[in-house]
Amino acid sequence: MHRHPQSTENVFLLCGKIVEIICDENGNEKERIHLDPTVGNYGCVVPQGAWHTVEVLEPSVIYEAKDGAYKAQC
Repeated sequence: MHRHPQSTENVFLLCGKIVEIICDENGNEKERIHLDPTVGNYGCVVPQGAWHTVEVLEPSVIYEAKDGAYKAQC
């Protein structure tokens, strides 16, 4: 579980099946987004600052893109 305080995260599933899980500040699940390109569900946008994780349902290839330039977060 992690978040990106300075950017949204665009998730694109190239193959496989995953569930993107969005949680609140207390770690409670708010939303489950099922991605499966074989049925047209290719991607989603994780809102800026949202806690999230991925549940991998089968071997998958994911492309992620975030807003702005890369900045190491400590």
